[in-house]
Amino acid sequence: MTTNRRFVLRLLSFFRTGAAEAELSREIHSHLQLLEDEFVSKGMPRDEARLAARRAFGGVEQAKEHQRDARGFRWLDNSRVDFKLGARMLAKYPALSLIGGAGLAVGVAIGAGFFAFLYSSSAPRCRSRAVSASWHSRIGTSTRATRCGGRCTIS
Repeated sequence: MTTNRRFVLRLLSFFRTGAAEAELSREIHSHLQLLEDEFVSKGMPRDEARLAARRAFGGVEQAKEHQRDARGFRWLDNSRVDFKLGARMLAKYPALSLIGGAGLAVGVAIGAGFFAFLYSSSAPRCRSRAVSASWHSRIGTSTRATRCGGRCTIS
């Protein structure tokens, strides 16, 4: 199977989860049924054969998780679940959501202010136009009507 085809199929499985889950359940059930029939043909009672088939198959839920990982994008599925949970929490606890959003905004503002301070303190002092022009040409900014590090005006 080509990489592009595999990518498209994995992307489509994100949008068609119901059909894929039903097919997966049918397939695992048929495997368990085949194993059970094999044990019954060897002379086991039906109930013991059912338990032996489940033991021989291994963990059903682990097999389902492994198949889900193989057929789709796990991070995309997790993002969908996270989005649903976030929307539910926003509807259920709007004040907590606003406090969390405000906390994030304050954190971003503090980070932006810190980096603005670092940028302004690391910019060279403008002693002459030639030095300032060479510095601005090195970082790719225009020297016309620019303040060099907040210390002098270049025209």
